[in-house]
Amino acid sequence: MAFKGGDDAKRDFGVDVVELVSKTQEDYIPNLRTAAQDPDVKLIVGVGFLLTDALVTVALEYPNKFFAGIDTSAQDAVKSKYQDKYPLPNLLDIRFEEHKESALVGALACLLAAAYNYPHVGMVLGIEIPPLWKFEAGYKWGCSWAIEWYRNRFGRDPPGIGATPPKDRVLWTYTGTFSNITKGYAAAKPMYEKGAIAVYNVAGPLGLGINQALIEIAKARNLSMGPPFWIGVDADQDWINPGFIVASMMKRVDKAVYSHQAGSR
Repeated sequence: MAFKGGDDAKRDFGVDVVELVSKTQEDYIPNLRTAAQDPDVKLIVGVGFLLTDALVTVALEYPNKFFAGIDTSAQDAVKSKYQDKYPLPNLLDIRFEEHKESALVGALACLLAAAYNYPHVGMVLGIEIPPLWKFEAGYKWGCSWAIEWYRNRFGRDPPGIGATPPKDRVLWTYTGTFSNITKGYAAAKPMYEKGAIAVYNVAGPLGLGINQALIEIAKARNLSMGPPFWIGVDADQDWINPGFIVASMMKRVDKAVYSHQAGSR
């Protein structure tokens, strides 16, 4: 999504966008320095919370370049480690309200569980970092809100998930990765087997593992569409398996990158 935002800015504003891929965390600082050393580069965008410290390091080294971090807490790091430099004027943290969008899909998932008489909803997360805590909290809150809404609307507990103890309604796990698709499968499969009507992907590419688990269930039950389902993240992921992705939480990182590319012209 970040690359899409840069690509859209290239189309609309004529800016050149260069993508530097970090295969490991050790590549963060070298890649940021490579970008900053280019005299034609005005803005360097680091995508992901894990680039927080690297962005601080390189932004301090290149005060005449502008840096932005998606989901980062770089200014907090500056305040903690370099109080005399805070706030660093050439460094911007771009953050999102993931808890709100996650609350919406959490409510949707739990209302689906009530409608189809399922006892659980699920969530597969990547690395345990602050942005994902917001996903987790929002999804769980949305589920609780949906249960209470149902009770107030109909005067009784919802079928299925309404009889599940509150702490057990949402099945969730942090896989510790954003790249190991097999771990997405391993986390999601038992959630479906326990009766999750939908599993929320909060682990990027691990959604492909969630999808594989669902494909196996669909084949075993001869299903052409859900339930069960999974829920996409960041972008509209319905194209991956139409009929089985009930919704996607649209984070729109592309819009954030796009607008800041425009501002750096």
